[in-house]
Amino acid sequence: MAGERDARAKERAILRRDQVIARIRQIHLLATSSATDEASRSQLAVAIVDIDSLWASFVIENNNLLDILTESDLLGEFSVNLETETRALVVEAKALYKASQPTPAFNVGTVQQVSYEGIIDQASSSAGGSSKDCSVPYPPLAVAPMRLPEIPLPTFDGECHNWPAFRDMFVNLVANNDKIPNVTKFYYLVGCLHADPQEVIKGFSISNESFTLAWDALIERYDKPRRLASSIIDKLISAPASNSENLAVLQTFMSVFDENITILESLQIPDLASFLLFSLAARCLPTFSRRLFEAENNEEYPSIQSVIKFVKTRIQVLENAGVQPAGSSSSKSANIKKTGFRRESKTALVSTPKPSTSKHSSTKPTSASCYVCSGAHQLADCAKFKACSVDERYKVVCTHRLCMVCLIHGHMSFKCSSSCSICKRRHHALLHRDQEPSKPAPPAAMLGRQ
Repeated sequence: MAGERDARAKERAILRRDQVIARIRQIHLLATSSATDEASRSQLAVAIVDIDSLWASFVIENNNLLDILTESDLLGEFSVNLETETRALVVEAKALYKASQPTPAFNVGTVQQVSYEGIIDQASSSAGGSSKDCSVPYPPLAVAPMRLPEIPLPTFDGECHNWPAFRDMFVNLVANNDKIPNVTKFYYLVGCLHADPQEVIKGFSISNESFTLAWDALIERYDKPRRLASSIIDKLISAPASNSENLAVLQTFMSVFDENITILESLQIPDLASFLLFSLAARCLPTFSRRLFEAENNEEYPSIQSVIKFVKTRIQVLENAGVQPAGSSSSKSANIKKTGFRRESKTALVSTPKPSTSKHSSTKPTSASCYVCSGAHQLADCAKFKACSVDERYKVVCTHRLCMVCLIHGHMSFKCSSSCSICKRRHHALLHRDQEPSKPAPPAAMLGRQ
């Protein structure tokens, strides 16, 4: 099915192109016979008006056929020389028509004579009519008409900052010209557009109403003053600074600022200063807030007051919804609690040793305080601690994270130089067991608090 559809599309494109070529050949035939045939000369004067529109139609149809052949992988069937041959027929027909027309001549002497005669009449009336008999001869001069070069039509590439210039020039040259049919205007419009804007009007068929519909579609797509103004302001804000001064740098400065500011002024923004401040402020909004503002905005050029009012409303909505700001005190306290918990878990395994001057002073705290009875003595000298069983003593040492060797807080057990006085192992004598229990002993690498 797809192959049959492509084949039919190719046949239609070839047929439309051949119809245009046949009309061009007919005009060319009239031009060649106009030199000897008066009837052909009259017919050529009427038919030559369509020669430019027929050429534009040929270019469009030929390009459409090229696209179809490309999609069907049949580029070998495309005739490369056909466009050149058809263009030669168009040029030769126009040249023969111009050669068959008589050269117009203007009798400038008549105009000059009337002008000077008016001056002479005024002078004679003031002088009493003494110069009425004087005749001033002005021989007629034949002046050939001046032919100005053709004005090229503008092109549009789809960039919004190029749209105003294209729109104004195309309207003045083509759209407002009542002598050009709408079908021809449509062909001219298609020929002026690049690939991206051509996609906007790709679905329009060739008819008398196509030009109006296509032009309205382009205006709806690209005629957006707010978007143009925003892009110009972004370009001005992001303009790079130059450290050197030379001619090229200053010319670049003028091309960026002078031209863009002129375009901004031509947009006739009601309050340009407020719109500039809005553009600066809107750049700092989060993406979601910016989209929400644009969804609620009904102004063509928003002001700084409108975006400030919107942000105040958003703050009130978030506060009423119970959303805590990112830097609030509650979130900070939660972070502090999490951090403190992590530090406590770490200090159970690692403690920072205090600087000491001697090996013995590292094992003795500055102020003695018993961990069992809170008395003013070391834990090893506490009678209540000695009265406990070995398991209870281990529990007290582990609870307060004391050194297993010297029962003092503030350092790791493997750094302690003491040892058991009974078995010479790495524990205190009060933690010595005569017979090892079946259960494993608590780890000896417990550390004390700071």
